[in-house]
Formats: sequence, C-alpha cells, structure tokens
Amino acid sequence: MVDNIILFLHLCDTKNFSVSASLLNMQPSTFSRRIKNLEDKLGKQLIVRTSKTFEVTDFGNYIYNQFKHLPDFVDYTLERYNKVVKANQISGAINLACGEAVAEKIITPRLPEFMAKHPNINLNISCINNITRWPSENIDIVLSPVSIKGSNLVNRFVRTEYVQLYCFADYAIKNGIPKEISELKDHRIIGMVDDNFQPFEFVRVYSFNSKKEYILDLRDNFLNVNSPVQQYRIANALNYLFCSSKPVVNNELKNGIVIPVLPEWCLYELDFNIVTNKKTSPEEDIVIDFLHSCFRII
Repeated sequence: MVDNIILFLHLCDTKNFSVSASLLNMQPSTFSRRIKNLEDKLGKQLIVRTSKTFEVTDFGNYIYNQFKHLPDFVDYTLERYNKVVKANQISGAINLACGEAVAEKIITPRLPEFMAKHPNINLNISCINNITRWPSENIDIVLSPVSIKGSNLVNRFVRTEYVQLYCFADYAIKNGIPKEISELKDHRIIGMVDDNFQPFEFVRVYSFNSKKEYILDLRDNFLNVNSPVQQYRIANALNYLFCSSKPVVNNELKNGIVIPVLPEWCLYELDFNIVTNKKTSPEEDIVIDFLHSCFRII
C-alpha cells in the first residue's frame, strides 16, 4: 500500500495520469489500476476524474497532506541504512590516547554500543594522564584536556570540565566539611602533579559566584596524584579530600557516597579537545563521532 500512496502523491503533483505514468516508467492502465486499488483499500474516493477535469477529493487532500513527506522519509531511511552498512564495512585499528578517568568514566560505558555497531574497528586505548603534547607517532587520536599545538594537527573542542574538591560521606561525618575556603588548611587534601611530574605547591582557585580568587597552599601535602581515578580510590582508603571533575564521581554524587566540598570554588578548568592529524581516515572519523557522543551524554 505504501507504494501506491507514493504513486498517488506523484499524481497530485502532476495532476495528470499519463504524465505520472510516463515519469515512473509505467503503463497508464497499470498506474490507473494501482490508484483504484488504493481507493478500494482506503474505502474512499481520492480522485474525481472526467475527460476534461481532474480534482482531488477532500479525503484525497487529507491523505496527500498526511503523506506528502513520505518519499523524503523513505530516501532518508535508505540513506541512513546505506551509511550504516558502509560504516560496518570499514575496518582498521585506531590508537587512541586519553586520560584514565576519561577512559573509565566517559568512554567505557559506551564501548559495548560502539563495538556492536562497528565490529570491524579495533580500538586500542592508551591511558596517559595530563596529556599536553602529541604522545607518539603511533597514536591516531588524542583526547586531551588542553589544546595541543602542531602545524599538522587539528584541535576539535569538545567541552569544558571543572576540577573541584570532593570527599566521601564518612570523611564529612568524622571531620566535617569546610564552610569557607580559608578552612581548607585544616583538612587533608590529595594534591596534584603537573606534566613535569612535579607536585603543585600553590593552586589559584576561583569562585563561580563572586569571581574572587584564593591561593591554595599545598606545600605541606604528603600525597599528590595526577590521576582523578586514583585520587578517588586513595581518598576512599585514606579519608582525604580529593580533586576531581564531576563526570568521574557523578554516580557517587547521586547516591550520596561522595559529597562536594565548597562547590562554588573551582581549582582549574579542563578544555577537552579531540586532536588528530589534519587528514583523517574513515575509521578515525567514526571514532571521532563516537567520542563526541560520549561527551554529549555526561
């Protein structure tokens, strides 16, 4: 019946049985019979036709308006199907470098869907924290928290994440939570390590609300870790405040396992970029689209 509805749409556009039949490479008698079969199926007349006049009935106009986008929808559906088939035929290995937290919390939950959709793409993930430069000539795509410079590189901005302080609920019960930024000096904090493997001694934090800044002194820290995932695990074991972005602890926040500390204050921002060579392969483009989709749902 769908085929006959599409014939009817053609007829309404041309307003001529012979012209429509010719455009569709059909015999006029066959075309007329198909329109009659459609009317019988629907139980109402669509066309009032005499030797001199052609008129669409009210019911015919209703059917036309309801289904006039059907050919475009059919074309769109077939185009999408062809793209899926083509994507499934693409094969190859892609080497992706990203931080451990991104791999575990953002990419991993979507991997089953990706592997099912693209069974012929081998995705090799190398976890490298604090990526600020192209890590190796063997890498195809880098998901970096900063822009990476290079004459042959393209940085595709994904989103900004904010690193803030958190603690476990047990810590809050035993030690309380600081109400003012100046009270942090009385709490144990897991500090951070820069890309030169040196601990941050001072961190300039700022308030989302007042835009005020505060210099956080971490010189007396006994523990500094460059991985948000490890910060989370160590903080749980040792009962410390720790640094993280929200996606890393989102589930724990919802369940009340983790509590934000001074949520109006930000330690620093991470501007995530998907970095590639200027010329990318079809399989690289698929992985790039996949990474964008991972960040859209967090």
